[in-house]
Amino acid sequence: MYDLLSGIRIVEMGHIALGPLAAQMRGDYGADVMKVESLSGDLYRANGVSRNLAMSAQRMACNCNKRSIAIDLISGGKQRAARAGADGGLRCLTNWIFRTAACRTSSHC
Repeated sequence: MYDLLSGIRIVEMGHIALGPLAAQMRGDYGADVMKVESLSGDLYRANGVSRNLAMSAQRMACNCNKRSIAIDLISGGKQRAARAGADGGLRCLTNWIFRTAACRTSSHC
């Protein structure tokens, strides 16, 4: 659509609606967006009406203008993907909850 964000690369590690929608808007404005999903797929795949398995209309609407990759997120892939993105000059957009060791012992997280 527009080229306002051309040259900006974004790694989207989001789920449900708001994370993917925010990344899609950046893609609409020309950013190169890469969506990261777990090997089992995004939680949003099964929500709503779908003609094909794991391709709901809501998911399709929030995930256009993106490329996608599946990573084993259970074995620390989230952290590795975020670090790789930061080292490569990428912006990271997420609405996942990252828990640290300090956060596990606090009631504020």
